[in-house]
Amino acid sequence: TGRIASAALWQGDRLVDYGEKDSQMNHSRTLLPVVQQLLEKQGLSLDQMDVFAATVGPGSFTEIGRASCR
Repeated sequence: TGRIASAALWQGDRLVDYGEKDSQMNHSRTLLPVVQQLLEKQGLSLDQMDVFAATVGPGSFTEIGRASCR
């Protein structure tokens, strides 16, 4: 719903890293590269993540917050 796409990595109750980018209101093209950069910076891979969370819409990622736990 805003121009800035952001992502954070948490471990327990500790913030590990944070990244953001001006998405020009195109989060579907911006958010996942921000996540990938955070993971690479920390030497992690997507399959090592336990939970994903997102704010609830409106927006192109509305459903992620509801169906992303594995």
